[in-house]
Amino acid sequence: MIKFTMVVVVCLCSVGISVFAQTEQPQVTTDTTKMFQIDEMVVTGTRTTKKIIDIPYSVERIDNTNYKFEKKAAVDDVLQGIPGLFLQSRYGNHDVRISIRGFGSRSNTGIRGVRILLDGIPESEPDGQTRIEAIDFESVGAIEVVKGNASSLYTNAPGGVINFINDIHFPRSFFSTFNNFGSYEFRSNGFKTG
Repeated sequence: MIKFTMVVVVCLCSVGISVFAQTEQPQVTTDTTKMFQIDEMVVTGTRTTKKIIDIPYSVERIDNTNYKFEKKAAVDDVLQGIPGLFLQSRYGNHDVRISIRGFGSRSNTGIRGVRILLDGIPESEPDGQTRIEAIDFESVGAIEVVKGNASSLYTNAPGGVINFINDIHFPRSFFSTFNNFGSYEFRSNGFKTG
């Protein structure tokens, strides 16, 4: 009888423990995620936020307000007035040869010895060749040209650096379209929103 009573007590205790384990425990959630507001990063062709006058390189900056109302459809039209920069376009924007202070002049085609950036990101291939037609010229807000040996800042840039900076600062939302037509069946259509 004592054995039977012990078995019954053990069974009741185990049932009570299992029933207690089935009751819902209040869940306490603590959010350990911390949010930080960081400052806006400005990417420039010189990799510094210094004023152009304080940089030990020859730097030219062209804003799109200098050329957007003129008939300058390609990069060689916009950059042709910069001293020390030689641009030769044989077949339109698809084959522009850029030379800064003599670097890149021995290249038969394309761009060599000059680093091309888009918002600080290299557009040049590892061997220095660049496809300039891959840059959307309608979205460019400014162009920075760093002349001279800038290979300490950018690899494979003995001639200099040309940084195309996209226009991302808009005072209000907008939507615009553009249609350009020219000789030899030239046609460029698109839209811009921001």
